[in-house]
Amino acid sequence: MKGKRNTAARLAAAMTIALAATACSNDGYAPALTDPQEMCNPKLVGYSQQVTVNGTDTYSCMVEFAKNADDTTKMDMKIVGISPDKTEWNATVTTVPAEGCVRFAGTDSTDNYRLSVEGTWTPPANGETYATVRAACRIERRGSFPALGRKLTFPFTDGWANTYVSGMDEVEYEGQKYSASMAVDSAMTYIARQLARDYEALELCFNQDGTLTVGLRGHGAPQAEPWMTFKYWLDGNTVTVEIDDEQAAKVENDWFGEMDALWWEPLFAGSYGRNTLVLKFNQQRDYMSMLLCGHDFSAAMRMYSKGNGTRMADPRGSKWVKIAARAMNDDWIVTCKSEPLAN
Repeated sequence: MKGKRNTAARLAAAMTIALAATACSNDGYAPALTDPQEMCNPKLVGYSQQVTVNGTDTYSCMVEFAKNADDTTKMDMKIVGISPDKTEWNATVTTVPAEGCVRFAGTDSTDNYRLSVEGTWTPPANGETYATVRAACRIERRGSFPALGRKLTFPFTDGWANTYVSGMDEVEYEGQKYSASMAVDSAMTYIARQLARDYEALELCFNQDGTLTVGLRGHGAPQAEPWMTFKYWLDGNTVTVEIDDEQAAKVENDWFGEMDALWWEPLFAGSYGRNTLVLKFNQQRDYMSMLLCGHDFSAAMRMYSKGNGTRMADPRGSKWVKIAARAMNDDWIVTCKSEPLAN
Protein backbone atom coordinates (compact mmCIF):
# COMPACT_ATOMS: atom_id res chain seq x y z
CA MET A 1 0.00 0.00 0.00
CA LYS A 2 2.81 2.31 0.86
CA GLY A 3 4.44 1.78 -2.55
CA LYS A 4 1.16 2.47 -4.31
CA ARG A 5 0.68 5.71 -2.36
CA ASN A 6 4.24 6.85 -3.29
CA THR A 7 3.58 5.99 -6.94
CA ALA A 8 0.32 8.00 -6.88
CA ALA A 9 2.11 10.96 -5.29
CA ARG A 10 4.79 10.88 -7.96
CA LEU A 11 2.16 10.77 -10.71
CA ALA A 12 0.32 13.72 -9.18
CA ALA A 13 3.56 15.71 -8.99
CA ALA A 14 4.39 14.86 -12.59
CA MET A 15 0.92 15.96 -13.74
CA THR A 16 1.29 19.23 -11.85
CA ILE A 17 4.65 19.95 -13.49
CA ALA A 18 3.23 19.06 -16.91
CA LEU A 19 0.25 21.38 -16.42
CA ALA A 20 2.55 24.18 -15.25
CA ALA A 21 4.79 23.66 -18.26
CA THR A 22 1.76 23.82 -20.53
CA ALA A 23 0.55 27.05 -18.86
CA CYS A 24 3.98 28.72 -19.31
CA SER A 25 4.45 27.54 -22.90
CA ASN A 26 4.29 29.81 -25.93
CA ASP A 27 1.13 28.29 -27.35
CA GLY A 28 -0.86 31.52 -26.95
CA TYR A 29 -2.57 30.70 -23.67
CA ALA A 30 0.05 32.03 -21.21
CA PRO A 31 -0.90 35.29 -19.45
CA ALA A 32 1.40 38.25 -20.13
CA LEU A 33 2.93 39.41 -16.84
CA THR A 34 3.86 43.09 -16.71
CA ASP A 35 7.49 43.85 -15.90
CA PRO A 36 7.67 46.15 -12.82
CA GLN A 37 10.77 47.83 -14.26
CA GLU A 38 8.47 49.62 -16.73
CA MET A 39 7.09 51.60 -13.77
CA CYS A 40 10.33 53.62 -13.59
CA ASN A 41 9.99 55.07 -17.10
CA PRO A 42 9.58 58.86 -16.53
CA LYS A 43 7.87 59.25 -19.91
CA LEU A 44 4.90 57.25 -18.60
CA VAL A 45 4.28 59.49 -15.56
CA GLY A 46 0.88 61.20 -15.68
CA TYR A 47 -0.39 64.10 -13.60
CA SER A 48 -4.00 62.99 -13.23
CA GLN A 49 -3.75 59.68 -11.42
CA GLN A 50 -6.61 58.62 -9.16
CA VAL A 51 -5.68 58.33 -5.49
CA THR A 52 -8.25 57.66 -2.78
CA VAL A 53 -7.65 58.47 0.88
CA ASN A 54 -9.32 56.71 3.81
CA GLY A 55 -12.02 55.39 1.51
CA THR A 56 -13.90 58.70 1.22
CA ASP A 57 -11.80 61.24 -0.68
CA THR A 58 -10.44 61.04 -4.21
CA TYR A 59 -7.62 63.25 -5.47
CA SER A 60 -5.99 63.77 -8.84
CA CYS A 61 -2.28 63.28 -8.18
CA MET A 62 1.11 62.87 -9.77
CA VAL A 63 2.56 59.43 -8.98
CA GLU A 64 6.15 58.40 -9.65
CA PHE A 65 8.07 55.16 -9.08
CA ALA A 66 11.83 54.66 -8.80
CA LYS A 67 14.01 51.61 -8.25
CA ASN A 68 14.75 50.79 -4.64
CA ALA A 69 18.49 50.65 -4.06
CA ASP A 70 18.31 47.81 -1.56
CA ASP A 71 15.68 45.41 -2.93
CA THR A 72 14.87 44.66 -6.58
CA THR A 73 11.36 43.47 -5.63
CA LYS A 74 10.49 46.90 -4.24
CA MET A 75 9.94 50.40 -5.61
CA ASP A 76 10.15 53.85 -4.06
CA MET A 77 6.78 55.54 -4.63
CA LYS A 78 6.15 59.30 -4.53
CA ILE A 79 2.69 60.93 -4.56
CA VAL A 80 2.10 64.68 -4.93
CA GLY A 81 -1.37 66.21 -4.68
CA ILE A 82 -2.98 64.39 -1.76
CA SER A 83 -2.58 67.42 0.49
CA PRO A 84 -2.87 71.02 -0.73
CA ASP A 85 0.48 72.06 0.78
CA LYS A 86 2.67 70.38 -1.89
CA THR A 87 3.87 67.72 0.54
CA GLU A 88 5.52 64.72 -1.13
CA TRP A 89 4.09 61.46 0.24
CA ASN A 90 6.54 58.56 0.02
CA ALA A 91 6.33 54.83 0.57
CA THR A 92 8.48 51.80 -0.23
CA VAL A 93 6.21 49.31 -1.99
CA THR A 94 6.52 45.65 -2.88
CA THR A 95 5.69 44.93 -6.53
CA VAL A 96 4.03 41.80 -7.91
CA PRO A 97 3.80 41.29 -11.71
CA ALA A 98 0.27 40.46 -12.82
CA GLU A 99 -1.58 40.01 -16.09
CA GLY A 100 -1.68 43.44 -17.76
CA CYS A 101 -0.57 45.37 -14.64
CA VAL A 102 1.70 45.45 -11.62
CA ARG A 103 0.23 45.24 -8.14
CA PHE A 104 1.94 47.16 -5.35
CA ALA A 105 1.55 47.68 -1.61
CA GLY A 106 3.61 49.32 1.11
CA THR A 107 3.78 51.63 4.12
CA ASP A 108 5.70 54.60 5.45
CA SER A 109 5.75 56.60 8.70
CA THR A 110 6.80 60.17 9.49
CA ASP A 111 6.63 62.30 12.62
CA ASN A 112 3.06 63.31 11.73
CA TYR A 113 1.61 60.46 9.68
CA ARG A 114 1.40 56.74 9.09
CA LEU A 115 0.74 55.99 5.40
CA SER A 116 -0.40 52.68 3.91
CA VAL A 117 -0.95 52.33 0.18
CA GLU A 118 -1.93 49.60 -2.27
CA GLY A 119 -2.99 49.58 -5.89
CA THR A 120 -2.13 48.82 -9.50
CA TRP A 121 0.09 50.27 -12.21
CA THR A 122 -1.12 49.62 -15.75
CA PRO A 123 0.99 50.47 -18.82
CA PRO A 124 -0.59 52.66 -21.48
CA ALA A 125 -2.96 50.92 -23.84
CA ASN A 126 -3.11 51.56 -27.57
CA GLY A 127 -3.36 55.28 -28.26
CA GLU A 128 -2.65 56.31 -24.66
CA THR A 129 0.39 58.29 -23.54
CA TYR A 130 0.66 57.64 -19.81
CA ALA A 131 0.42 54.69 -17.51
CA THR A 132 -2.64 54.43 -15.26
CA VAL A 133 -2.25 54.28 -11.49
CA ARG A 134 -5.04 53.37 -9.10
CA ALA A 135 -3.91 53.79 -5.50
CA ALA A 136 -5.84 53.50 -2.23
CA CYS A 137 -4.18 55.20 0.74
CA ARG A 138 -4.84 54.99 4.44
CA ILE A 139 -3.53 58.01 6.35
CA GLU A 140 -3.47 58.25 10.15
CA ARG A 141 -2.37 61.33 12.08
CA ARG A 142 0.18 60.56 14.76
CA GLY A 143 3.21 61.86 16.59
CA SER A 144 4.29 65.06 18.25
CA PHE A 145 1.64 67.68 17.40
CA PRO A 146 0.59 68.78 20.92
CA ALA A 147 -3.04 69.47 20.00
CA LEU A 148 -3.68 66.07 18.37
CA GLY A 149 -6.70 64.44 20.01
CA ARG A 150 -7.24 67.40 22.33
CA LYS A 151 -9.74 70.23 22.57
CA LEU A 152 -8.38 73.77 22.42
CA THR A 153 -10.61 76.47 23.93
CA PHE A 154 -10.14 80.16 23.15
CA PRO A 155 -12.40 82.36 25.34
CA PHE A 156 -13.73 85.64 23.95
CA THR A 157 -12.32 87.90 26.65
CA ASP A 158 -10.30 91.12 26.69
CA GLY A 159 -6.68 90.32 25.96
CA TRP A 160 -7.55 87.11 24.10
CA ALA A 161 -5.19 88.15 21.30
CA ASN A 162 -1.81 89.88 21.21
CA THR A 163 -0.05 91.34 18.18
CA TYR A 164 3.48 91.38 16.86
CA VAL A 165 4.24 94.63 15.02
CA SER A 166 6.12 94.30 11.75
CA GLY A 167 7.02 97.08 9.37
CA MET A 168 4.65 99.80 10.60
CA ASP A 169 4.81 101.74 13.88
CA GLU A 170 2.04 104.25 13.19
CA VAL A 171 -1.05 104.42 11.02
CA GLU A 172 -2.96 107.51 9.93
CA TYR A 173 -6.75 107.59 10.01
CA GLU A 174 -8.98 110.64 9.43
CA GLY A 175 -6.07 113.02 9.90
CA GLN A 176 -4.78 111.49 13.13
CA LYS A 177 -1.90 109.10 13.80
CA TYR A 178 -2.32 105.99 15.97
CA SER A 179 0.00 103.30 17.24
CA ALA A 180 -0.32 100.42 14.79
CA SER A 181 0.07 97.85 17.56
CA MET A 182 -2.52 99.55 19.76
CA ALA A 183 -4.93 99.75 16.82
CA VAL A 184 -4.77 96.01 16.13
CA ASP A 185 -4.91 95.08 19.84
CA SER A 186 -7.96 97.32 20.29
CA ALA A 187 -9.66 95.88 17.20
CA MET A 188 -9.18 92.32 18.47
CA THR A 189 -10.58 93.30 21.88
CA TYR A 190 -13.72 94.79 20.35
CA ILE A 191 -14.16 91.81 18.02
CA ALA A 192 -13.98 89.53 21.09
CA ARG A 193 -16.59 91.65 22.88
CA GLN A 194 -18.85 91.49 19.84
CA LEU A 195 -18.56 87.69 19.69
CA ALA A 196 -19.05 87.47 23.47
CA ARG A 197 -22.57 88.86 23.09
CA ASP A 198 -23.59 85.38 21.85
CA TYR A 199 -20.74 83.01 22.72
CA GLU A 200 -18.23 82.34 25.47
CA ALA A 201 -15.50 80.66 23.48
CA LEU A 202 -14.22 79.11 20.27
CA GLU A 203 -13.35 75.40 20.46
CA LEU A 204 -11.03 73.47 18.12
CA CYS A 205 -10.71 69.67 18.13
CA PHE A 206 -7.95 68.10 16.02
CA ASN A 207 -9.15 64.54 15.40
CA GLN A 208 -6.83 61.69 14.43
CA ASP A 209 -8.89 60.97 11.32
CA GLY A 210 -7.66 64.24 9.82
CA THR A 211 -10.73 66.35 10.56
CA LEU A 212 -10.81 69.61 12.51
CA THR A 213 -14.07 70.22 14.36
CA VAL A 214 -14.80 73.90 15.03
CA GLY A 215 -17.46 74.82 17.58
CA LEU A 216 -18.84 77.89 19.36
CA ARG A 217 -19.83 77.53 23.02
CA GLY A 218 -22.79 79.57 24.21
CA HIS A 219 -23.04 81.18 27.65
CA GLY A 220 -23.56 78.53 30.30
CA ALA A 221 -23.64 75.74 27.71
CA PRO A 222 -21.95 72.46 28.74
CA GLN A 223 -20.48 72.01 25.28
CA ALA A 224 -19.96 73.88 22.04
CA GLU A 225 -22.38 73.97 19.13
CA PRO A 226 -20.71 72.52 16.01
CA TRP A 227 -20.02 75.21 13.43
CA MET A 228 -18.06 73.37 10.73
CA THR A 229 -15.72 70.43 10.19
CA PHE A 230 -12.69 70.82 7.96
CA LYS A 231 -9.84 68.62 6.77
CA TYR A 232 -6.41 69.52 8.07
CA TRP A 233 -2.81 68.64 7.22
CA LEU A 234 0.23 68.77 9.52
CA ASP A 235 3.78 69.90 8.98
CA GLY A 236 5.37 70.10 12.40
CA ASN A 237 3.33 72.72 14.31
CA THR A 238 1.98 74.26 11.10
CA VAL A 239 -1.60 73.30 10.27
CA THR A 240 -3.01 73.74 6.78
CA VAL A 241 -6.81 73.79 6.99
CA GLU A 242 -8.50 72.69 3.76
CA ILE A 243 -11.76 74.50 2.98
CA ASP A 244 -14.08 73.50 0.16
CA ASP A 245 -16.00 76.08 -1.86
CA GLU A 246 -19.22 75.66 0.12
CA GLN A 247 -17.37 76.05 3.41
CA ALA A 248 -15.48 79.09 2.10
CA ALA A 249 -18.79 80.77 1.29
CA LYS A 250 -20.08 80.01 4.81
CA VAL A 251 -16.91 81.41 6.41
CA GLU A 252 -17.32 84.63 4.45
CA ASN A 253 -21.07 84.91 5.15
CA ASP A 254 -20.83 84.13 8.88
CA TRP A 255 -17.67 86.11 9.61
CA PHE A 256 -17.92 89.09 7.27
CA GLY A 257 -21.63 89.37 6.52
CA GLU A 258 -22.73 91.75 3.78
CA MET A 259 -19.83 93.90 2.64
CA ASP A 260 -19.69 97.25 0.88
CA ALA A 261 -20.96 96.93 -2.64
CA LEU A 262 -18.39 95.82 -5.22
CA TRP A 263 -15.71 95.24 -2.54
CA TRP A 264 -14.16 91.82 -2.17
CA GLU A 265 -10.64 90.44 -1.66
CA PRO A 266 -9.40 86.87 -2.18
CA LEU A 267 -9.06 85.28 1.23
CA PHE A 268 -8.02 81.66 0.79
CA ALA A 269 -5.05 80.75 -1.38
CA GLY A 270 -4.12 77.10 -1.88
CA SER A 271 -2.47 74.71 -4.30
CA TYR A 272 -4.19 72.45 -6.84
CA GLY A 273 -7.27 74.69 -6.87
CA ARG A 274 -8.07 74.00 -3.20
CA ASN A 275 -8.82 76.68 -0.58
CA THR A 276 -6.54 76.72 2.45
CA LEU A 277 -5.96 78.62 5.68
CA VAL A 278 -2.55 78.25 7.36
CA LEU A 279 -2.32 78.35 11.18
CA LYS A 280 0.66 77.89 13.47
CA PHE A 281 0.53 76.50 17.02
CA ASN A 282 3.04 76.65 19.86
CA GLN A 283 2.81 74.93 23.23
CA GLN A 284 3.82 77.12 26.16
CA ARG A 285 3.71 75.37 29.52
CA ASP A 286 0.09 74.26 29.99
CA TYR A 287 -1.59 76.11 27.12
CA MET A 288 -1.41 76.50 23.34
CA SER A 289 -0.92 79.65 21.30
CA MET A 290 -2.57 79.93 17.88
CA LEU A 291 -0.77 82.26 15.49
CA LEU A 292 -2.79 84.04 12.81
CA CYS A 293 -0.39 85.49 10.27
CA GLY A 294 0.30 86.35 6.68
CA HIS A 295 -2.01 87.36 3.87
CA ASP A 296 -4.99 85.30 5.04
CA PHE A 297 -5.43 87.15 8.31
CA SER A 298 -4.61 90.66 7.06
CA ALA A 299 -7.10 90.14 4.22
CA ALA A 300 -9.68 88.86 6.72
CA MET A 301 -9.33 92.01 8.81
CA ARG A 302 -9.80 94.21 5.75
CA MET A 303 -12.89 92.26 4.71
CA TYR A 304 -14.30 92.37 8.26
CA SER A 305 -13.83 96.15 8.28
CA LYS A 306 -16.04 96.35 5.18
CA GLY A 307 -18.75 94.03 6.49
CA ASN A 308 -19.75 93.08 10.03
CA GLY A 309 -17.10 95.44 11.37
CA THR A 310 -19.27 98.38 10.29
CA ARG A 311 -22.22 97.07 12.34
CA MET A 312 -20.65 96.45 15.75
CA ALA A 313 -22.70 97.13 18.87
CA ASP A 314 -20.07 99.55 20.15
CA PRO A 315 -19.20 102.22 17.52
CA ARG A 316 -15.70 102.47 18.97
CA GLY A 317 -15.14 98.92 17.80
CA SER A 318 -15.96 99.80 14.20
CA LYS A 319 -13.48 102.65 14.33
CA TRP A 320 -10.61 100.50 15.66
CA VAL A 321 -11.34 97.77 13.14
CA LYS A 322 -11.03 100.26 10.30
CA ILE A 323 -7.75 101.61 11.69
CA ALA A 324 -6.41 98.08 12.21
CA ALA A 325 -7.31 97.15 8.63
CA ARG A 326 -5.09 99.98 7.45
CA ALA A 327 -2.27 99.01 9.79
CA MET A 328 -2.06 95.32 9.00
CA ASN A 329 0.08 93.87 6.25
CA ASP A 330 1.13 90.35 5.34
CA ASP A 331 3.89 90.34 7.98
CA TRP A 332 1.62 90.84 10.97
CA ILE A 333 1.23 88.08 13.55
CA VAL A 334 -1.71 87.90 15.95
CA THR A 335 -1.46 85.32 18.76
CA CYS A 336 -4.49 83.87 20.56
CA LYS A 337 -3.97 82.06 23.88
CA SER A 338 -6.00 78.98 24.78
CA GLU A 339 -7.33 77.98 28.17
CA PRO A 340 -5.09 75.55 30.11
CA LEU A 341 -4.92 72.13 28.47
CA ALA A 342 -6.55 69.16 30.14
CA ASN A 343 -4.13 66.37 31.07
